[in-house]
Order: sequence, then structure tokens, then C-alpha cells
Amino acid sequence: MTREEALKAFKEKFGGYDVAMFSMDDKSLIEFVKKALETGEWPKFDVEGAVY
Repeated sequence: MTREEALKAFKEKFGGYDVAMFSMDDKSLIEFVKKALETGEWPKFDVEGAVY
């Protein structure tokens, strides 16, 4: 999965983006999207920006 494919898949599933997605490196973004698609839920961030 590329960065562009990850963004497209996320938008198709959730109808938009999280602003934090645009500051992630490619690997982090792809993992974020994979987690979101697997769980079917919009991932949450803690104050440090880590996904949990």
C-alpha cells in the first residue's frame, strides 16, 4: 500500500481525513490506515500523537 492508496482507502471508508495524517511519515500513515480499516473505527490519538 502506498501513501496515496492509504489516503484514498481511509477517505472512502470514513468520508474524510484526520489532520494529523498529513504530518505522518509514509510508514506511520499506512499503519494508521491499516489499523483503522481492520477495526472499522477512527483511531484515537493521545497528547503525544501516538495512535492507540
